[in-house]
Amino acid sequence: MSEPVVVVSELAYRPELLVLDEPSSGLDPIVRRDILGAILRTIADEGRTVVFSSQLLDEVEQVADHVTMINAGRIALSASMDEVRKTHGSLDAAFVAHVGSVPAPAAQA
Repeated sequence: MSEPVVVVSELAYRPELLVLDEPSSGLDPIVRRDILGAILRTIADEGRTVVFSSQLLDEVEQVADHVTMINAGRIALSASMDEVRKTHGSLDAAFVAHVGSVPAPAAQA
């Protein structure tokens, strides 16, 4: 089953907790946008909790209200997105400050 179909089918079950590991990895930008939209609708419309693991910081910044960065098995930062923006200006800047260099952007299809 393809990644977008898996995410949409999991959302159909309406779980209280949804864990997504790199949900848009390898997807073209249009499908990536659609997947993020589905995740945002789930959060906004249904109040579900979504644990979202991603190296694409722009995606994380769009969907997260709280972020936790893990580096070498340890929590490097755990804060609300509002606090991250207030302290660092952006998630990229927080990543550089707490972990190191920003990951390279995913290759576009």
